[in-house]
Amino acid sequence: MKPIRVSRVRRTSHLRSFLGDIIVQRMGERARRLQLPRMAIFAHDEIGDWVVIDGRYEADILDAITGWLVPRALPEHRLMTALDIGANIGNHTLAFAPVFARVLAFEPNPIALHLLRANVEINQLRNVEIVPVALGSVDETQHYHVVLGNLGASHFVASSDGDANPQVLDVRQGDQFLREYYKHGHRIGLVKLDVEGMEATVFEGLTQTLERHKPIVLFEAITSGECKRSVSILCDLGYEQFFTLERYTSTSASTAVKAFLRLFYGADVLLAPLHFGEEGSHSLVIATTSAGWLPQN
Repeated sequence: MKPIRVSRVRRTSHLRSFLGDIIVQRMGERARRLQLPRMAIFAHDEIGDWVVIDGRYEADILDAITGWLVPRALPEHRLMTALDIGANIGNHTLAFAPVFARVLAFEPNPIALHLLRANVEINQLRNVEIVPVALGSVDETQHYHVVLGNLGASHFVASSDGDANPQVLDVRQGDQFLREYYKHGHRIGLVKLDVEGMEATVFEGLTQTLERHKPIVLFEAITSGECKRSVSILCDLGYEQFFTLERYTSTSASTAVKAFLRLFYGADVLLAPLHFGEEGSHSLVIATTSAGWLPQN
């Protein structure tokens, strides 16, 4: 029989496939050359898209943390433990594993847990322990909302009303859970929190751990109010220095123009003092009890 045309591929689709094939090959070659960890991802997800493009999510920020901040601020980091609270699929966990003795990756999202376990296993990270619970200020159960398309934005909610797939997950009081679970004896040198607006609540449950170990704390601040609440709790625990670590382009132009300029001129990752009066969010706030590790001007 003669071939039968069942559909027609548009020229734009051919062009997109051609360019996509070149880009994907180049990105894959770059990731292998840099020996970046292999990552299983969700397609059409914000973090997954960036892993395809850049090898991992927020790659420049991660490089600044593990290549600059940790060696300077924690010279004995290879004898310490890092807590990745809100590990999602393991983007930060995989970056912390080579530079710390142990990593505890806390992730309650049952969907993200599948890929977190896969990513730890395919990279044979024997110093990573996955802890499938959420930490908070008290032991309780809470409704949890999974955000499809941006799994990292999944969060706890006051009620499951209107949620097509409501889930109820256990939350454990942080200090009590670590007393029962963490038996390794290593000093906890770093705590990273990305729990979609629940950072201050987690800090309230970790006061004894933070007072005892005095780790460097990295946290996301979605709103200025949440940032101030977290900073207030940390100040009461002896944290005196607060910084932001963000990409910076030396222009006051719009976001779109900044992105365009970065394509040609690049951007710096800058550590700067946190200005408490600023409104808005911060992708990464760093809190320390001292800043003796900073280079002297």
